[in-house]
Amino acid sequence: ESPDRKQVVDLLIKKITHAPDTSAPQPYVESAKTFMMSPNPLHVEARLDKERYIHGEPIFVHLTMGNQSTRAVKKLKLSVKQIANICLFSNAIYKCTVASVEHDLNVQPSQTIAQTFSIRPLLEENKDKRGLALDGQIKKEKSTDCDSALIPLL
Repeated sequence: ESPDRKQVVDLLIKKITHAPDTSAPQPYVESAKTFMMSPNPLHVEARLDKERYIHGEPIFVHLTMGNQSTRAVKKLKLSVKQIANICLFSNAIYKCTVASVEHDLNVQPSQTIAQTFSIRPLLEENKDKRGLALDGQIKKEKSTDCDSALIPLL
């Protein structure tokens, strides 16, 4: 038995992000980590190819690591997080890791490496995660991770 039409409410939520039409500089982060009993830090720089990616597209991370510490680096973990800011009656922020990969490395003290890593978030691997924002319905095949509508600034 279907409910009475007067008792049903449809709610459409659309996330809109204002973004400039021009291309922005590549996302870039630089960090230095110091260790106890080591006089020099570990320097890490990471850069992406571009600012925006579409569903199913691989994300290439260009990593430069300069190990000036006295410790060796053995593993690297890359992860992609989806952050959804939901504003209804109150603000709520949901964070969900949509892709994660570990790489074995061997960066000895006073060694520098420059390497490119690839990571690809896929919906098939994330359907059962709580807090994941989706476009469409999860039971339908054409669902994708939630996308942002880009509106150029005037």
